[in-house]
Amino acid sequence: ERIQRLERELVQIREQMRKTKGPAQARLKQRALNLLKQKRMYENQRGVIYSQQFNLDQVAFAKENIETSMQMVSCMKSSTAALKEQMKAVPLSQIEDIHDQMSDFLEDVGEMNDILGESLGYQEDVDEDELMGELEGLEAELDAEGLGEMDAMGEASSSSAVSGRSPAVPAAPVRPQPAIDIGDIPSSLPAPGQPQA
Repeated sequence: ERIQRLERELVQIREQMRKTKGPAQARLKQRALNLLKQKRMYENQRGVIYSQQFNLDQVAFAKENIETSMQMVSCMKSSTAALKEQMKAVPLSQIEDIHDQMSDFLEDVGEMNDILGESLGYQEDVDEDELMGELEGLEAELDAEGLGEMDAMGEASSSSAVSGRSPAVPAAPVRPQPAIDIGDIPSSLPAPGQPQA
């Protein structure tokens, strides 16, 4: 704030110096020099204060880092001690024995499942290659039947296309009509539009 006040005052003195001459201008010039000296002094003090503040910030930052590091070291020490106590409670050799026992147990369970999954009674030895050959023969038969049906349908459609007629459709069965007795027919039929007797 002091520096800004001095700068404003220097601007005013400069304006006055432009308008005056002689001894009055000399007095204003001397006043301006004194103000510039004060301004330079305040600027130097401000620089020193800024440097001191920067140094204090660095010291505070370093102190905070040291405290954080000490807390980390303390936490690591306590964690290491706790891990040592826990490892003493469960020795490594005991963990290995438990692991081996569990592996053996799982192998026994797998063998038991295999035994229980086998079929009971007599089992005929079947050749896998023979079964695959039988399967291929069955597929060939199915393919041959499908091709035969497609050939038959193709021949029927081609013959109908050549003759220009559609394939023969079986006629509907003819129902027998009941016999008409001549005596039931009236001798004279009514003229059209007249009611029957």
